[in-house]
Amino acid sequence: MENTNEMQIIFDSYSSNESFARVAVAAFMTSLNPTVEEVADVKTAVSEAVTNAVIHGYECRVEKIFLRCTTCEDTLEIEVEDHGKGIEFNVFVYNIQPGITIDYATGNSHLEKDSGNETNDKDTKMEIRGNKKSKIYHCPNQQAYDEMEDSKNLIIFHSEEEAQAAGYRKAQ
Repeated sequence: MENTNEMQIIFDSYSSNESFARVAVAAFMTSLNPTVEEVADVKTAVSEAVTNAVIHGYECRVEKIFLRCTTCEDTLEIEVEDHGKGIEFNVFVYNIQPGITIDYATGNSHLEKDSGNETNDKDTKMEIRGNKKSKIYHCPNQQAYDEMEDSKNLIIFHSEEEAQAAGYRKAQ
């Protein structure tokens, strides 16, 4: 039989509640008989997660933060949740694709109109258009393919395999 225990705390997004959350989790995890270093590491992680939710999630508004902890055998799982605006991550890479121009300030990319490279109709037909935000790619003749041409989130692939290798999935 598994030895499990669960806890959930809901508190306002005041910065003073960060220390409350940290201490509550430290007390909850004592059933696992952690070392002093393990408790310190968990308290730091909880502190960072709750502080992030307070500062970035709600931008000076007071809302609810949800803290859930579960122990199962010798494992501790911690979840800190807010319903704030979220964080958008952007990853920019250097351009190694001939005929593609990337604006490194914005991350936008587009085909060069006259790149000097010879392309035939087959290459043009294999232009796969991906959306950097949704991580979905579209092939020619698929719905929304043409509308993507001027998208600020456009990324070009030259094959479906290339798009899939980059972590994109095909549009339905």
